[in-house]
Order: sequence, then structure tokens, then C-alpha cells
Amino acid sequence: LHGPPGTGKSHVLGYLRKLFEEVLGYTRSVDYEVAAFQAVNAAAIGGKNLHGAAGIDLAYDRREPASSRSAARRMAYWRWLLIDEISMVAARLLAQVEQRLRKVVPDASGWKLDEHGSARPFAGLNVLFMGDFGQLPPPSGGFLGDVPRRYKQVASSSHRKQPQASEGDPLVEYGKEVFWESTRGITELTRRERCKDDWWNEVVDELRRGHLSD
Repeated sequence: LHGPPGTGKSHVLGYLRKLFEEVLGYTRSVDYEVAAFQAVNAAAIGGKNLHGAAGIDLAYDRREPASSRSAARRMAYWRWLLIDEISMVAARLLAQVEQRLRKVVPDASGWKLDEHGSARPFAGLNVLFMGDFGQLPPPSGGFLGDVPRRYKQVASSSHRKQPQASEGDPLVEYGKEVFWESTRGITELTRRERCKDDWWNEVVDELRRGHLSD
């Protein structure tokens, strides 16, 4: 779910939560989880930060930090994962979350494996990404909006360049590839709902493009 600021992405998220809980009888953290990169964004949507939701310890500096036992038990039963402000999530972190899900979701879940017996992306969970890739990329760990390296022979990369430290990191490339390959559709919201002031919306659009007029 893509769109510039003020188009109602978070509002849609609220409706989805009502659908899950009031109509389908789902329970957050059991049947589905809502997460965002920053704790302040997660609190605004009544969810968790992505590290906490996946049980990833920030103190770890390993390529594959282990999930906490309680987080692993929760994740094993999720059917949906809703990630807000996806542009702020580094490719490396998304790769870690995806790998975590592959490890903790049992093969007997009914959704994890495809008809060939191979694990589906995100262990078969339905994942909804919400955000605006016109905003600033994460400072490190790879930008999900960048074209994966192995696709660059047929498409140019984003104009945003990542720090050299992320170049060659297999988790960064894996995160970008799983994001690009597993996304099955995009809905873009275009009508501004939060603010109807044409001047202010013009300023916001210029900020997104990195090209402020006088």
C-alpha cells in the first residue's frame, strides 16, 4: 500500500484491524501482528517495533541472531504481518525477519511449503507493506527501493546510493530480492485526506522529490 503523506495509509490500517478483530475474530500477536521500524510509529498504530515483534535482539551483531523463545511461539501461528513505514525498514532487517519466520513456522502449518515442498517467502504468511518510498531511505542496511544487484542488468538502480558498508552484504541483497520477488500487487493512494491546503501539499511533494522551489 503506497502513497504520499496524508493519503490515508494509516487509516486503511485501522480498517484492516477492525476487519481482523471484529469480523474475523483474530487476536493481534496471535493470528496477526502489526509492526513498524520505530517504536513511536509502532505505538501510533497500536503495534510493536519490528525488532520486538520478531524477537530480534538489537545487541546482537550476528548475521542470524536468534529469536527469543516467546517471540518464536507467537510467530509460529501468525497468518498476517502488517508492516507500516516500510521505506524505513532496511533490507537487512527484512531479511532477518523473513529468515526468522522460515525457522519458527512449522512445515505442517499448511501454508509454509509450496506444491514442490519448498518454503514460500515469509513462510507462507500474508505480508502487507505500507509506506512511501519517496521518503528518506534508511541510513544503513540497504534500501528496499533499490533494484537488487542481479536485476541491474535489465533495470537501473535507484538514484539513492547506500553506504559502501552495505555493498556485498548477502543479507542486504537477500532482503531486496525477497521484497521484490514476493510482492504480488501494489495499491497506490493519491488523494490527500489529511490536509486540503494546496500550498502545503505542493511543499510536501517538492520535499519528496528533493527539489524545493523558491
